[in-house]
Amino acid sequence: MPVIAVVGNKGGAGKTTLSVNLAAGLTKKTSIAVVDADPQGSALRWRAIAGDDAIPVYQASEQLAEQASALQTDYDYVVIDCPPSVHAPQTNMVLEVGDLALI
Repeated sequence: MPVIAVVGNKGGAGKTTLSVNLAAGLTKKTSIAVVDADPQGSALRWRAIAGDDAIPVYQASEQLAEQASALQTDYDYVVIDCPPSVHAPQTNMVLEVGDLALI
């Protein structure tokens, strides 16, 4: 199933907000997980505040491409919130395995 990367070259542009709201909208029709690849960890903090009924948010691992592939077996969509740099290693890994990039 699709891996959706939310990328951009600037912090504070709304990448995490878009990631979480896209996931919230899609979860009404399908299963979805968010991977927080941004070192700031805002999506993970949102998940902690939301409690047990929130959308699953995972901390990105060092093997982000493999993590995304593994999550695809359990979820219909995987949304990855990328760091605020198109040159970050996490962003490059996600763009290699992603099916769609929202910029």
